[in-house]
Amino acid sequence: MAQLEGVDVYHKQGIINWTQVRDAGIAFALIKTSQGNTFADPRSGTNHARCREVGIVPGGYHFYRHDVDPEKQARFFLNLLPRHPGDLVPAIDVEAEGDGGGRVTYSRAEVVRRIRVVVDAVKEAIGRAPMIYTYPSAWVELTGNSREFADECPLWIARYGVQKPTLVGGWTTHAVWQYTDQGKVKGIGSGVDRNRFNGEEAELAAFRLGGLEKGGKAVFSQDGKVRSAPGVGSPEVAELPRGTPVSITDGPRQAGGRDWWKIDDGAGMAGWSSSRVLGPA
Repeated sequence: MAQLEGVDVYHKQGIINWTQVRDAGIAFALIKTSQGNTFADPRSGTNHARCREVGIVPGGYHFYRHDVDPEKQARFFLNLLPRHPGDLVPAIDVEAEGDGGGRVTYSRAEVVRRIRVVVDAVKEAIGRAPMIYTYPSAWVELTGNSREFADECPLWIARYGVQKPTLVGGWTTHAVWQYTDQGKVKGIGSGVDRNRFNGEEAELAAFRLGGLEKGGKAVFSQDGKVRSAPGVGSPEVAELPRGTPVSITDGPRQAGGRDWWKIDDGAGMAGWSSSRVLGPA
């Protein structure tokens, strides 16, 4: 199976010619948004916008710091994340102390609890769990190879010089594999991390939108509200119970940081519901 090529970038790559990057065969880009609770990447917004203009799928990531309050980090990241419907699900970059992750002065269980704070904040904000970026030695060292996130967070794994990546933490597959930190791509003036998405264009489209698409089917993954227009401030027209099957007739639209889909239950109820309460049928 052919796998789609991608890059991950940050401000030190400078001004990137994203048209040349696209023409070099790059399909997606993971773009640094923030670090800790004080550093906002100054190239993030421009890089996201230019990727969308040329047809590269962007997604933002946050470089997590173990020595900074996780609630503050989550708020900082979400306030800065320039996310649009159809972007990649955002990522939390979890690395060891020696690679810039900050000092860890507490137990492995507390490391996991703090990462959980950020994961849950992203889920609450956008309706989907973030990817977790890590590499085997860091995940084992920091968390004791915790399986806490394997059932909900897609894995972005770094592993170089191998035919396929080594998985950790109970994950049975990966979404993205960072296979080198010494890549070259026309349009990027310096060395760049290279990545592969674990799938082809159809799988990437499903991953971007959580398996939901206009003209497709969905089911309520929990009791959920139906509103007259996208956004939690719009009037509520119904509440449908978990398990209700629906058709998707429009969307996605973004409001309040969430993706919204127009749904129809086939019994006269139509309106907009957030991706937070919908899953693919």
